[in-house]
Amino acid sequence: MPPAKYWDPLKVGVQVQSNYAFMEKLFDDTQQKQLRDRLFSYATEQDLRTALEAEGIPLLAGVRLMLVDIENARTKTYGPINAATEDFYLLTLPPVPRRPTADPGKQDHKRSQAWEGAWHHAIVDGYGM
Repeated sequence: MPPAKYWDPLKVGVQVQSNYAFMEKLFDDTQQKQLRDRLFSYATEQDLRTALEAEGIPLLAGVRLMLVDIENARTKTYGPINAATEDFYLLTLPPVPRRPTADPGKQDHKRSQAWEGAWHHAIVDGYGM
């Protein structure tokens, strides 16, 4: 089964804003550690689902969840996921964009890295687009 995520096509703008707010927390220097740790602390898949829904990230019922935190090199699943028979959603938490140490005065590092990341994913994940 393919990875699955749900959003209401009539509420795309609302979903984009929810995703943006989540990413703001994920990339915030003071909030990101607590958010990552909280997502990894849930004892059950349903607890994680409820937390993601509270963050504005809806998921279809029955879709399995897996977390991957690149920043802290950790993963979490709630039992094995059989990709051949189960729908699943892989929530990848990317690392926090950081200012290059070679240019400490540069202030646009997050925007620059976001554009670089967008280009990378368009080319690599989009198989050359």
